[in-house]
Amino acid sequence: MVPVSLCGLHLNAPENWVFMPNGNSILARTETQVGVLRISSITIDKSAPLTVERLEEMSGAFVSKEASLKPFDLKKPVSDNPLFGGASYRLKKGKQDFFTRVWYLYRDEKLALAAYGCPWRRRADDDTFQELHQCERMVMTIRQK
Repeated sequence: MVPVSLCGLHLNAPENWVFMPNGNSILARTETQVGVLRISSITIDKSAPLTVERLEEMSGAFVSKEASLKPFDLKKPVSDNPLFGGASYRLKKGKQDFFTRVWYLYRDEKLALAAYGCPWRRRADDDTFQELHQCERMVMTIRQK
């Protein structure tokens, strides 16, 4: 694993990932170019309690403005420090379907959201499974200034 620091986010990543800043987000992919990872630091309204349900809603909104998204393969937090969870979605863009996995990490009163997306037909490929596993491990290492 190598350290990566961009856009105020710090994480550890496998050496085969290439990272680039994109506005307030980081984009990353491997040489296989199966999917793309996007990571963002999110400002949260602290006047409302930060619940798992709220984090799940924010995660869904991070990947789509479509209100009728149906998450599957939900991962609920096992502790409250950090709060880490995720869900998968099938998204449509024009005539194409995409598999998207989104994670949230709330640590030290800071929220990071990350989403990995690839063509729906590639969702069960070995390369996709490997990239998803690496993404989840990377997200767990995120620290923010």
